[in-house]
Amino acid sequence: MKALRLSVGAILAGLVLTLAVSAQDATLPSFKKTADKNDKKFQERVFMAIIKAARTKPREAMFTKGEVKEGKKGRAEMLLTGTYKTLRGPADVNIKIGLDTSDDKAWEVLKIEYKDTNKVSVSSPSQTSINKLIPQFNR
Repeated sequence: MKALRLSVGAILAGLVLTLAVSAQDATLPSFKKTADKNDKKFQERVFMAIIKAARTKPREAMFTKGEVKEGKKGRAEMLLTGTYKTLRGPADVNIKIGLDTSDDKAWEVLKIEYKDTNKVSVSSPSQTSINKLIPQFNR
């Protein structure tokens, strides 16, 4: 009986974890499925996902501006800017996303560069967490 309770508990815990990961994936935008990459709402969702991955608890993050700049053939950069609050005032955020645009309908994220002006935080932005977003943006 005790073994049955343990296995049921383990199954429920696994189900909850799977649902939580699926819910997170559902909220992240996809560069392959979104038609208008210049849409402000799409860019804002990308900005918010990256800033939350970069910093543990960004307070009052606010997306300011986004633009897509064409580069060499089949390449582009998405530039996103915004701010978030720190203990000593706002920190400016600049994000540069390298994109493969060779397929007009299904862009692919190649790299993400994150920079902010936060001088208060002891830790630097988590590039590892940011890099984990790349496959999720490319789904």
